[in-house]
Parts: sequence; C-alpha cells; structure tokens
Amino acid sequence: MPSSTVWHPLNIAGGVLLGLAAFIAIFTARVYLDGRNNFETARRLDREGESKLAVASFEDTARSYFPGSPYPERALDRLTMKAKAAQMRGDIADAVTIWESIRRSVLSTRHVVQPNKDVLERAERAIVSLQALESHPEGSRETSRIARPRDPSPIASIILFGGLILWIGGAAALCVAPRGNARSTGLRVLAWAACLVGLGAWLAICAIA
Repeated sequence: MPSSTVWHPLNIAGGVLLGLAAFIAIFTARVYLDGRNNFETARRLDREGESKLAVASFEDTARSYFPGSPYPERALDRLTMKAKAAQMRGDIADAVTIWESIRRSVLSTRHVVQPNKDVLERAERAIVSLQALESHPEGSRETSRIARPRDPSPIASIILFGGLILWIGGAAALCVAPRGNARSTGLRVLAWAACLVGLGAWLAICAIA
C-alpha cells in the first residue's frame, strides 16, 4: 500500500475513532459487569443475614456508575431502605453508617457533573440530623452542613479527555506513519509529541483529580 494512502487523514481519523470506541466499549463492559456481580453478591449476602457485608457490596455496586446502568440505582435504593429501616428501629449508629456509605458511593461517581445529587443531599441531611440526635437525644439540636469536596472541574475533565484523545491519536498515527523521507520523519515526530503530551496530561489530571 502506498505511503500516501496509509497516511491519508481519513485512515488516521478512522484508526483514532476505532481505538477510542474500543477503549470505551471495554471500559463500559467492565463497569457494567462489576456492577452486576457486586449487586448479585450483595443480594445473596442480604438473604444470608450478612447485613454489613451486604452494605459494603451495595456500596461497591453504587460506585460502578455509568449512565444507563440499572445496578447503581438499585443499590442506592437498597441502601436507602436499609438506612431508613435502621432509623425506624432506633439504631442510630447503623443508620448513620449506611447513610455515610451512600454519600461516599455517590461522591465517588463525580465527573463533569454530580450524578444522583438528590440522593447525596438526602444522605447528608440524614447524617447531620442523626448525629445531632445521637449527641443531644433530649435537648435542642443545632445542625450544620457536611463539608463536601469541591465540585468537579469542567476544565480538568476537558484536559483529561483531550489528553486521552491525543494519546490514542498519536499512538494510532505512529502505527500507520510512512517511513523513508523527511516529511514522514516530521509526521512521526508530531505523532510522538501528541502521544506523549496526551499521556502526560491524562496522568497529571488523574493524579490531582
């Protein structure tokens, strides 16, 4: 195949899109399967009376979030029911523990936006209220908001995904880059630069996010 055909922009774009699609598909399938397996494990533990282990598995399920997966939503529903049941039987410590599990799992799914923000706010209100009740069972209670990590940065998310695209694009370009002349050498240098800059940006944002 002539080098000009191999290095055609449409071929490069197709390789980039194919690599990105494969990465997203593998990642999505992994998250979906993790959520399903953790949910089934949590249900089994719940049936066996292993409540604490079930809560931990439901939390793991809720962390396996991506838009469209039913398992995180189901896990949050189960955890909410468990927290309310603990409140009804007067087990304040257990209820707080479960609400905190809900809060942790929802915060762990932040990206450009915060999914299940209503569940997060409900959990935080319950934690504050129950902790105040536990501290002052018969007296007046003062409540305050729980300190929450700052919201996700759209700029950081753009850099993260931009770095991923540069990384994949540079790697794909290196795979199809022609060889043997000064122009091809310059193109390979640009591909290496894109790959390394993209990888560096992705790693940097992952480290500080």
